Formats: sequence, C-alpha cells, structure tokens
Amino acid sequence: MSTSREMTPKKGLLLSLAVFAALFVVGERALARYGWGHFHPPKKLTAAREGGKDCVVFTGDSRMEAGYSGPQLREGLTSGGLDTCVGDLSLGGAGMDAQFTMVREYLASGSPPRAVVVGVVAEALMDEKAADSSQWVGNLAANLLFSRFADAPLHFPFVTAEAIQVLDRRLRFQLERLSSYGIYRSIIWSKVQAVQDRLVKRAPVARNEFGALEDMKNLGESFTARGQQSLATWKATHTFQPNRYFVALMEETSRQGVPLILVELPMPEAYLRELTRSPEGTALRQEMKRFLAGRGIHYIDLASPSWFSDRLLSDGVHLNREGAALLSKDMGRELSHVLVRQPDAGSRMGEAGAP
Repeated sequence: MSTSREMTPKKGLLLSLAVFAALFVVGERALARYGWGHFHPPKKLTAAREGGKDCVVFTGDSRMEAGYSGPQLREGLTSGGLDTCVGDLSLGGAGMDAQFTMVREYLASGSPPRAVVVGVVAEALMDEKAADSSQWVGNLAANLLFSRFADAPLHFPFVTAEAIQVLDRRLRFQLERLSSYGIYRSIIWSKVQAVQDRLVKRAPVARNEFGALEDMKNLGESFTARGQQSLATWKATHTFQPNRYFVALMEETSRQGVPLILVELPMPEAYLRELTRSPEGTALRQEMKRFLAGRGIHYIDLASPSWFSDRLLSDGVHLNREGAALLSKDMGRELSHVLVRQPDAGSRMGEAGAP
C-alpha cells in the first residue's frame, strides 16, 4: 500500500533537478569569487585601481606588457618634470577588443587617469577581424568579464548576408558573459590539463610569461602576416581606418575627457626593415599621424630607438628586462614632455575637440 511519503518518479526527478540547480548556483558563485581573485585581467585591473589617483595608465598586448617597467617609467616621467603614479592594464594575448573593455572598466571606477597610453604597432591598428566568443579564453575572456549588454553590436556588427549567424553570435555572447562558467572556462580547462599532464607524466614545455617558447616564432610570423595584410589594404585604399575597437576607445576617452596617447613599440629588426621602414609603412604612418593629430591624440614614435637591437628580445618577439627598462624610461620621458605641456586633462580634450 503506497503512502504520501513514498518517492514517486516525478518527485525523484524534481528533487534531482533541485539538487542540480543548487550545485550549479553554488559552483557558479564559487567560480566567480575564485576567478576574480586569480584571473589575470581582474588582478591587473584591481592593482591599477589601487595604484593611486590621477595616474598614467598603460594598455596594449604582450608587446606592451613585456616592455612595461613601472620603476623606469616613473623615473622617465620624473626626469621630465612629471611626478605621478602609473598603472598597467596591458594584456598578453589580447587584441584591441580586450584592451578597450579593460580601459573602459577602469574608467568606470570614477577616478579618471591623467592619460591612457596605448602601446601599438601601426599596422595592428588597421587589423579588423571578426569576433568569435568561442575563442575568448585566457586573457581574451576580458571581453566577456568586462563587456556589457549593449556591446553585442560592437563585437558582432550586423551584416545583411549573415543576419541569422550574427544574431546567433550575439545571443551566445550574452549567455556566455552572464555565466562564470562561460567567462572562466579557461581556468577550468587549465586545471584539468594540469591534472592530465601529471597523470600521463608529460614532459614540461619551456615557457615564459607569454606561453610556450616554441609558439613565439609562430606569434612573430603572425604579427608579420597581419602587418603585411594591413599594408596591402593601405596600398589599395591609401586610407587609414583604425579598427572598430580603437574607434570605441577614442570615443570613450574623449567622452570622459581623458587624453589618449599612442606609443609605437619596437619590433624585430626584420619587421622594421620589411614593413615599418618600407615605402608603404612610412606612408601609412604619415597618414596615421595626420588622423590622430586631427583628433587631438598624441603619437610617440619608439618603433626603432637608437638602443634597440634583436639582442634585447627574450624570445624573438618580446623585450627582455634590459629592453623593458630602456623602453620604459624613454616612454616616461617622452610622455612627460606631452603631459607637462598640457597638464589639465579637461582643457586638453577641449582644445583637441575634433570629432
């Protein structure tokens, strides 16, 4: 004879679903807390915010991260008559998309920096590519962590011929950014991979802070290939058109009255010879400087300083400590010349005023 206390299949299913939902929520919250404390982008954001007010804040990809040295930057700034703090938001493996979302999140703290400095290579500013949220792992997950609902059109511009695909990408983006499992999936994967490596006793791979050393050659080749593509676009159009994320960064800093400064970073000697100093590369930079000047954005050229040689690259792509110290001191000194001449951020942007 059955009683009301017996577990029916329906009750069992509901109980299982309730337990699963509870575990999912607990795991979600635990991962969010763990991720914020251990994930590289929020750690850098927190450190930059805690570094002080009215700082000069730097962003860029791994080339800027490798070339950043806080003590030498401050030394260079001070030598030029500017005593201020510095903050580092640069992210290895991240393009202008993640750099924009990181800087915007920093600006949302309510304490505007003295300036935002972007470490770039000119060709990379024209590197326009489609977004793919399934590839936003590692530092690129900043695109999920710091993005907002209204960012979907920025990441996935509407294309009539691909309307359904674009809407699908936008929906996936919204779902992924709302879940810690979507944002921090690379943390989960890295932990699983570490366990697998120990179980199969896989030999460790030589690495630096930017990845496996054997991958750095491929990275350098990809920089060259994308640079060649940008120069081909320039040669065909003779128009400098920065990618949509840099445009968004220009608009955000202008809206908040924060000066934006570009510093062109050193590249391997082969890149400098074949691209930077080529007729197309020279013409591209001249047009880029006109474009930036018309919008009140300062450009500092440190692409090939007198001290630079490939000897100062730790892996064929990134500056070593000696190179970082030299670059940072030069950056600080050049930045002080710009910022001391125009000490008030609001008046600077008012004078710049170009749309």
